[in-house]
Amino acid sequence: MHGRTTIASALLLLGLSFPTQAQEGPPGLLLVEGGKTIIGTSVKDFEKMILEVNGARDVANTLVGETPAHRVTVHDFYLMPNEVTNEQYAEFVRATNSRPPYYWGEEALKEGRKAFLEAQGRARKEAREQGKRPPERKIFDPATWWEENWEGLEWEVPEGSLDRPVNYVSYYDARNYAAWAGLRLMTEEEYQRAARGDTDNIYPWGNEWDPTACNSLENKTAATGMPVGSFEKGAVNGIYDLVGNVYEWTDTRYTKYDGYKPLKIKLGKKEVLEPLAGFDPSLRVVVSGGYTTPGLGCRISFRQGTSKSQTTEALGFRCAADTVPGLTPARWLLEERIAIRLLPGDVEFDPEKVATLQHWSTDPGTAKVGGYAVITGHEQVLFLPTTGLRASSSSELGRVSAKNGPVVLGALLFDKPLRSPELDGGLYFLAWRGAAPLTGLPDPSAQPGGEAPDADPISLQLSETPGFDAEKECFVLYDEKGSTVLAWEAPPLTFARAKAPSRFDFQKFVPPTEKRPKDAPPIVPLDTLTLNVVVDAKSRKALMVPVEFKLSPGEIDESWK
Repeated sequence: MHGRTTIASALLLLGLSFPTQAQEGPPGLLLVEGGKTIIGTSVKDFEKMILEVNGARDVANTLVGETPAHRVTVHDFYLMPNEVTNEQYAEFVRATNSRPPYYWGEEALKEGRKAFLEAQGRARKEAREQGKRPPERKIFDPATWWEENWEGLEWEVPEGSLDRPVNYVSYYDARNYAAWAGLRLMTEEEYQRAARGDTDNIYPWGNEWDPTACNSLENKTAATGMPVGSFEKGAVNGIYDLVGNVYEWTDTRYTKYDGYKPLKIKLGKKEVLEPLAGFDPSLRVVVSGGYTTPGLGCRISFRQGTSKSQTTEALGFRCAADTVPGLTPARWLLEERIAIRLLPGDVEFDPEKVATLQHWSTDPGTAKVGGYAVITGHEQVLFLPTTGLRASSSSELGRVSAKNGPVVLGALLFDKPLRSPELDGGLYFLAWRGAAPLTGLPDPSAQPGGEAPDADPISLQLSETPGFDAEKECFVLYDEKGSTVLAWEAPPLTFARAKAPSRFDFQKFVPPTEKRPKDAPPIVPLDTLTLNVVVDAKSRKALMVPVEFKLSPGEIDESWK
């Protein structure tokens, strides 16, 4: 992953032209405006780098994966101005009981090393006493020991490192943190957009290598990761450490760019270099270089394919988010939790039309970076609609539901329990069924022992679902495993041209002002959450129907956006 360089090849210097500023996005993230962006390194500049830069030939197989340079359109996105710090990551570890980085368990590691050496000494002594050959001495591996023994042990962030980038985190660790925080990992293209903007710069600050602009191997004052935001000179529009300090995970597979071709570089009269990139879609791209990396690896275009389970001293990450509210968690659901095969019928979801209300809790933290925040929790309600209903009226949709089973309208995610319908928080699927008799049920009058046709599993499941009434139009709720949970009567459907996507409306409970009879039952104060479902259907129409949920006061409030 490392090489050495004296000077990078010169490219045309253009000024950064896109503004980065705080918007109504997730806390602790800044807006990066998208645009046409140069990605990678040109073949000409790669060949020049191989011929002129010290150490480039040693890592040519890695560097050739940067070619060819090409332009892509990157959409607006939000990005952390800093690499995720120890104090930010610690909130995730506490909330989820996830494994801390091994260097947080210093005291436990001391005890573990002592026990390891004592056990090894006893084993060698016993072998000698029995006239056997003592087992070979083994070296205590703190990372491996922590991996196997961390649960239940005490840990703490090392003193003085709260604002330093967390390291020794795998791709899985980084992705899980991002999902917990309502965020995601950045893509390789987003990284290069943030660092390069509309330019073809080699480094975030320009085209000349400057070891004082980032924390790299050449920076003799920094032997380990520095506090985030320590290098103002290398910042781009308020975003720090885009190269150096620690390598950063992206969510991009390590595959070749469009137009990639194997290259032959003539080094002398008879010597030819034929570098081959080890592309592998199971690997993920890491970028930016770290404090163990010379300038050659701290270029914007540098990319390294890395095993998703890899953890090293100089590998961390930062988080991003989409500008469409709810799109980031919606994509996570589709990738990680929704098993479409468990649902009735052919189901496709449209994450671009997600509806959500979200709430983040934060702490200002200790890092001296503008826009910095420590996320201490993220909660949401979310509706992910399906698309392409094969109907343009309620009667037509009713026939489809009677034939194929309830029609799934979308996925529902609640981080809060509901009072009506009474549900725990979790992932559910909202479906609709028209009024029609159930078919394929066992005949209760059939003689015992006689042959009977197999029962229709969908009808049988519906018949046993609390609240289901085949004579009424019903909402049917499925759980994450595809089993029905409950059903209730649905209001009439509307099919028309949609003017807006699905949305949540929140109404706080207001006590009635009129006098009520003394014998009237007490009013239970419940807030109302109305989901206005909009699902694309045939003939350029959309199905529209309100779905009402009740919550205990205070579960959601006006701070949810």
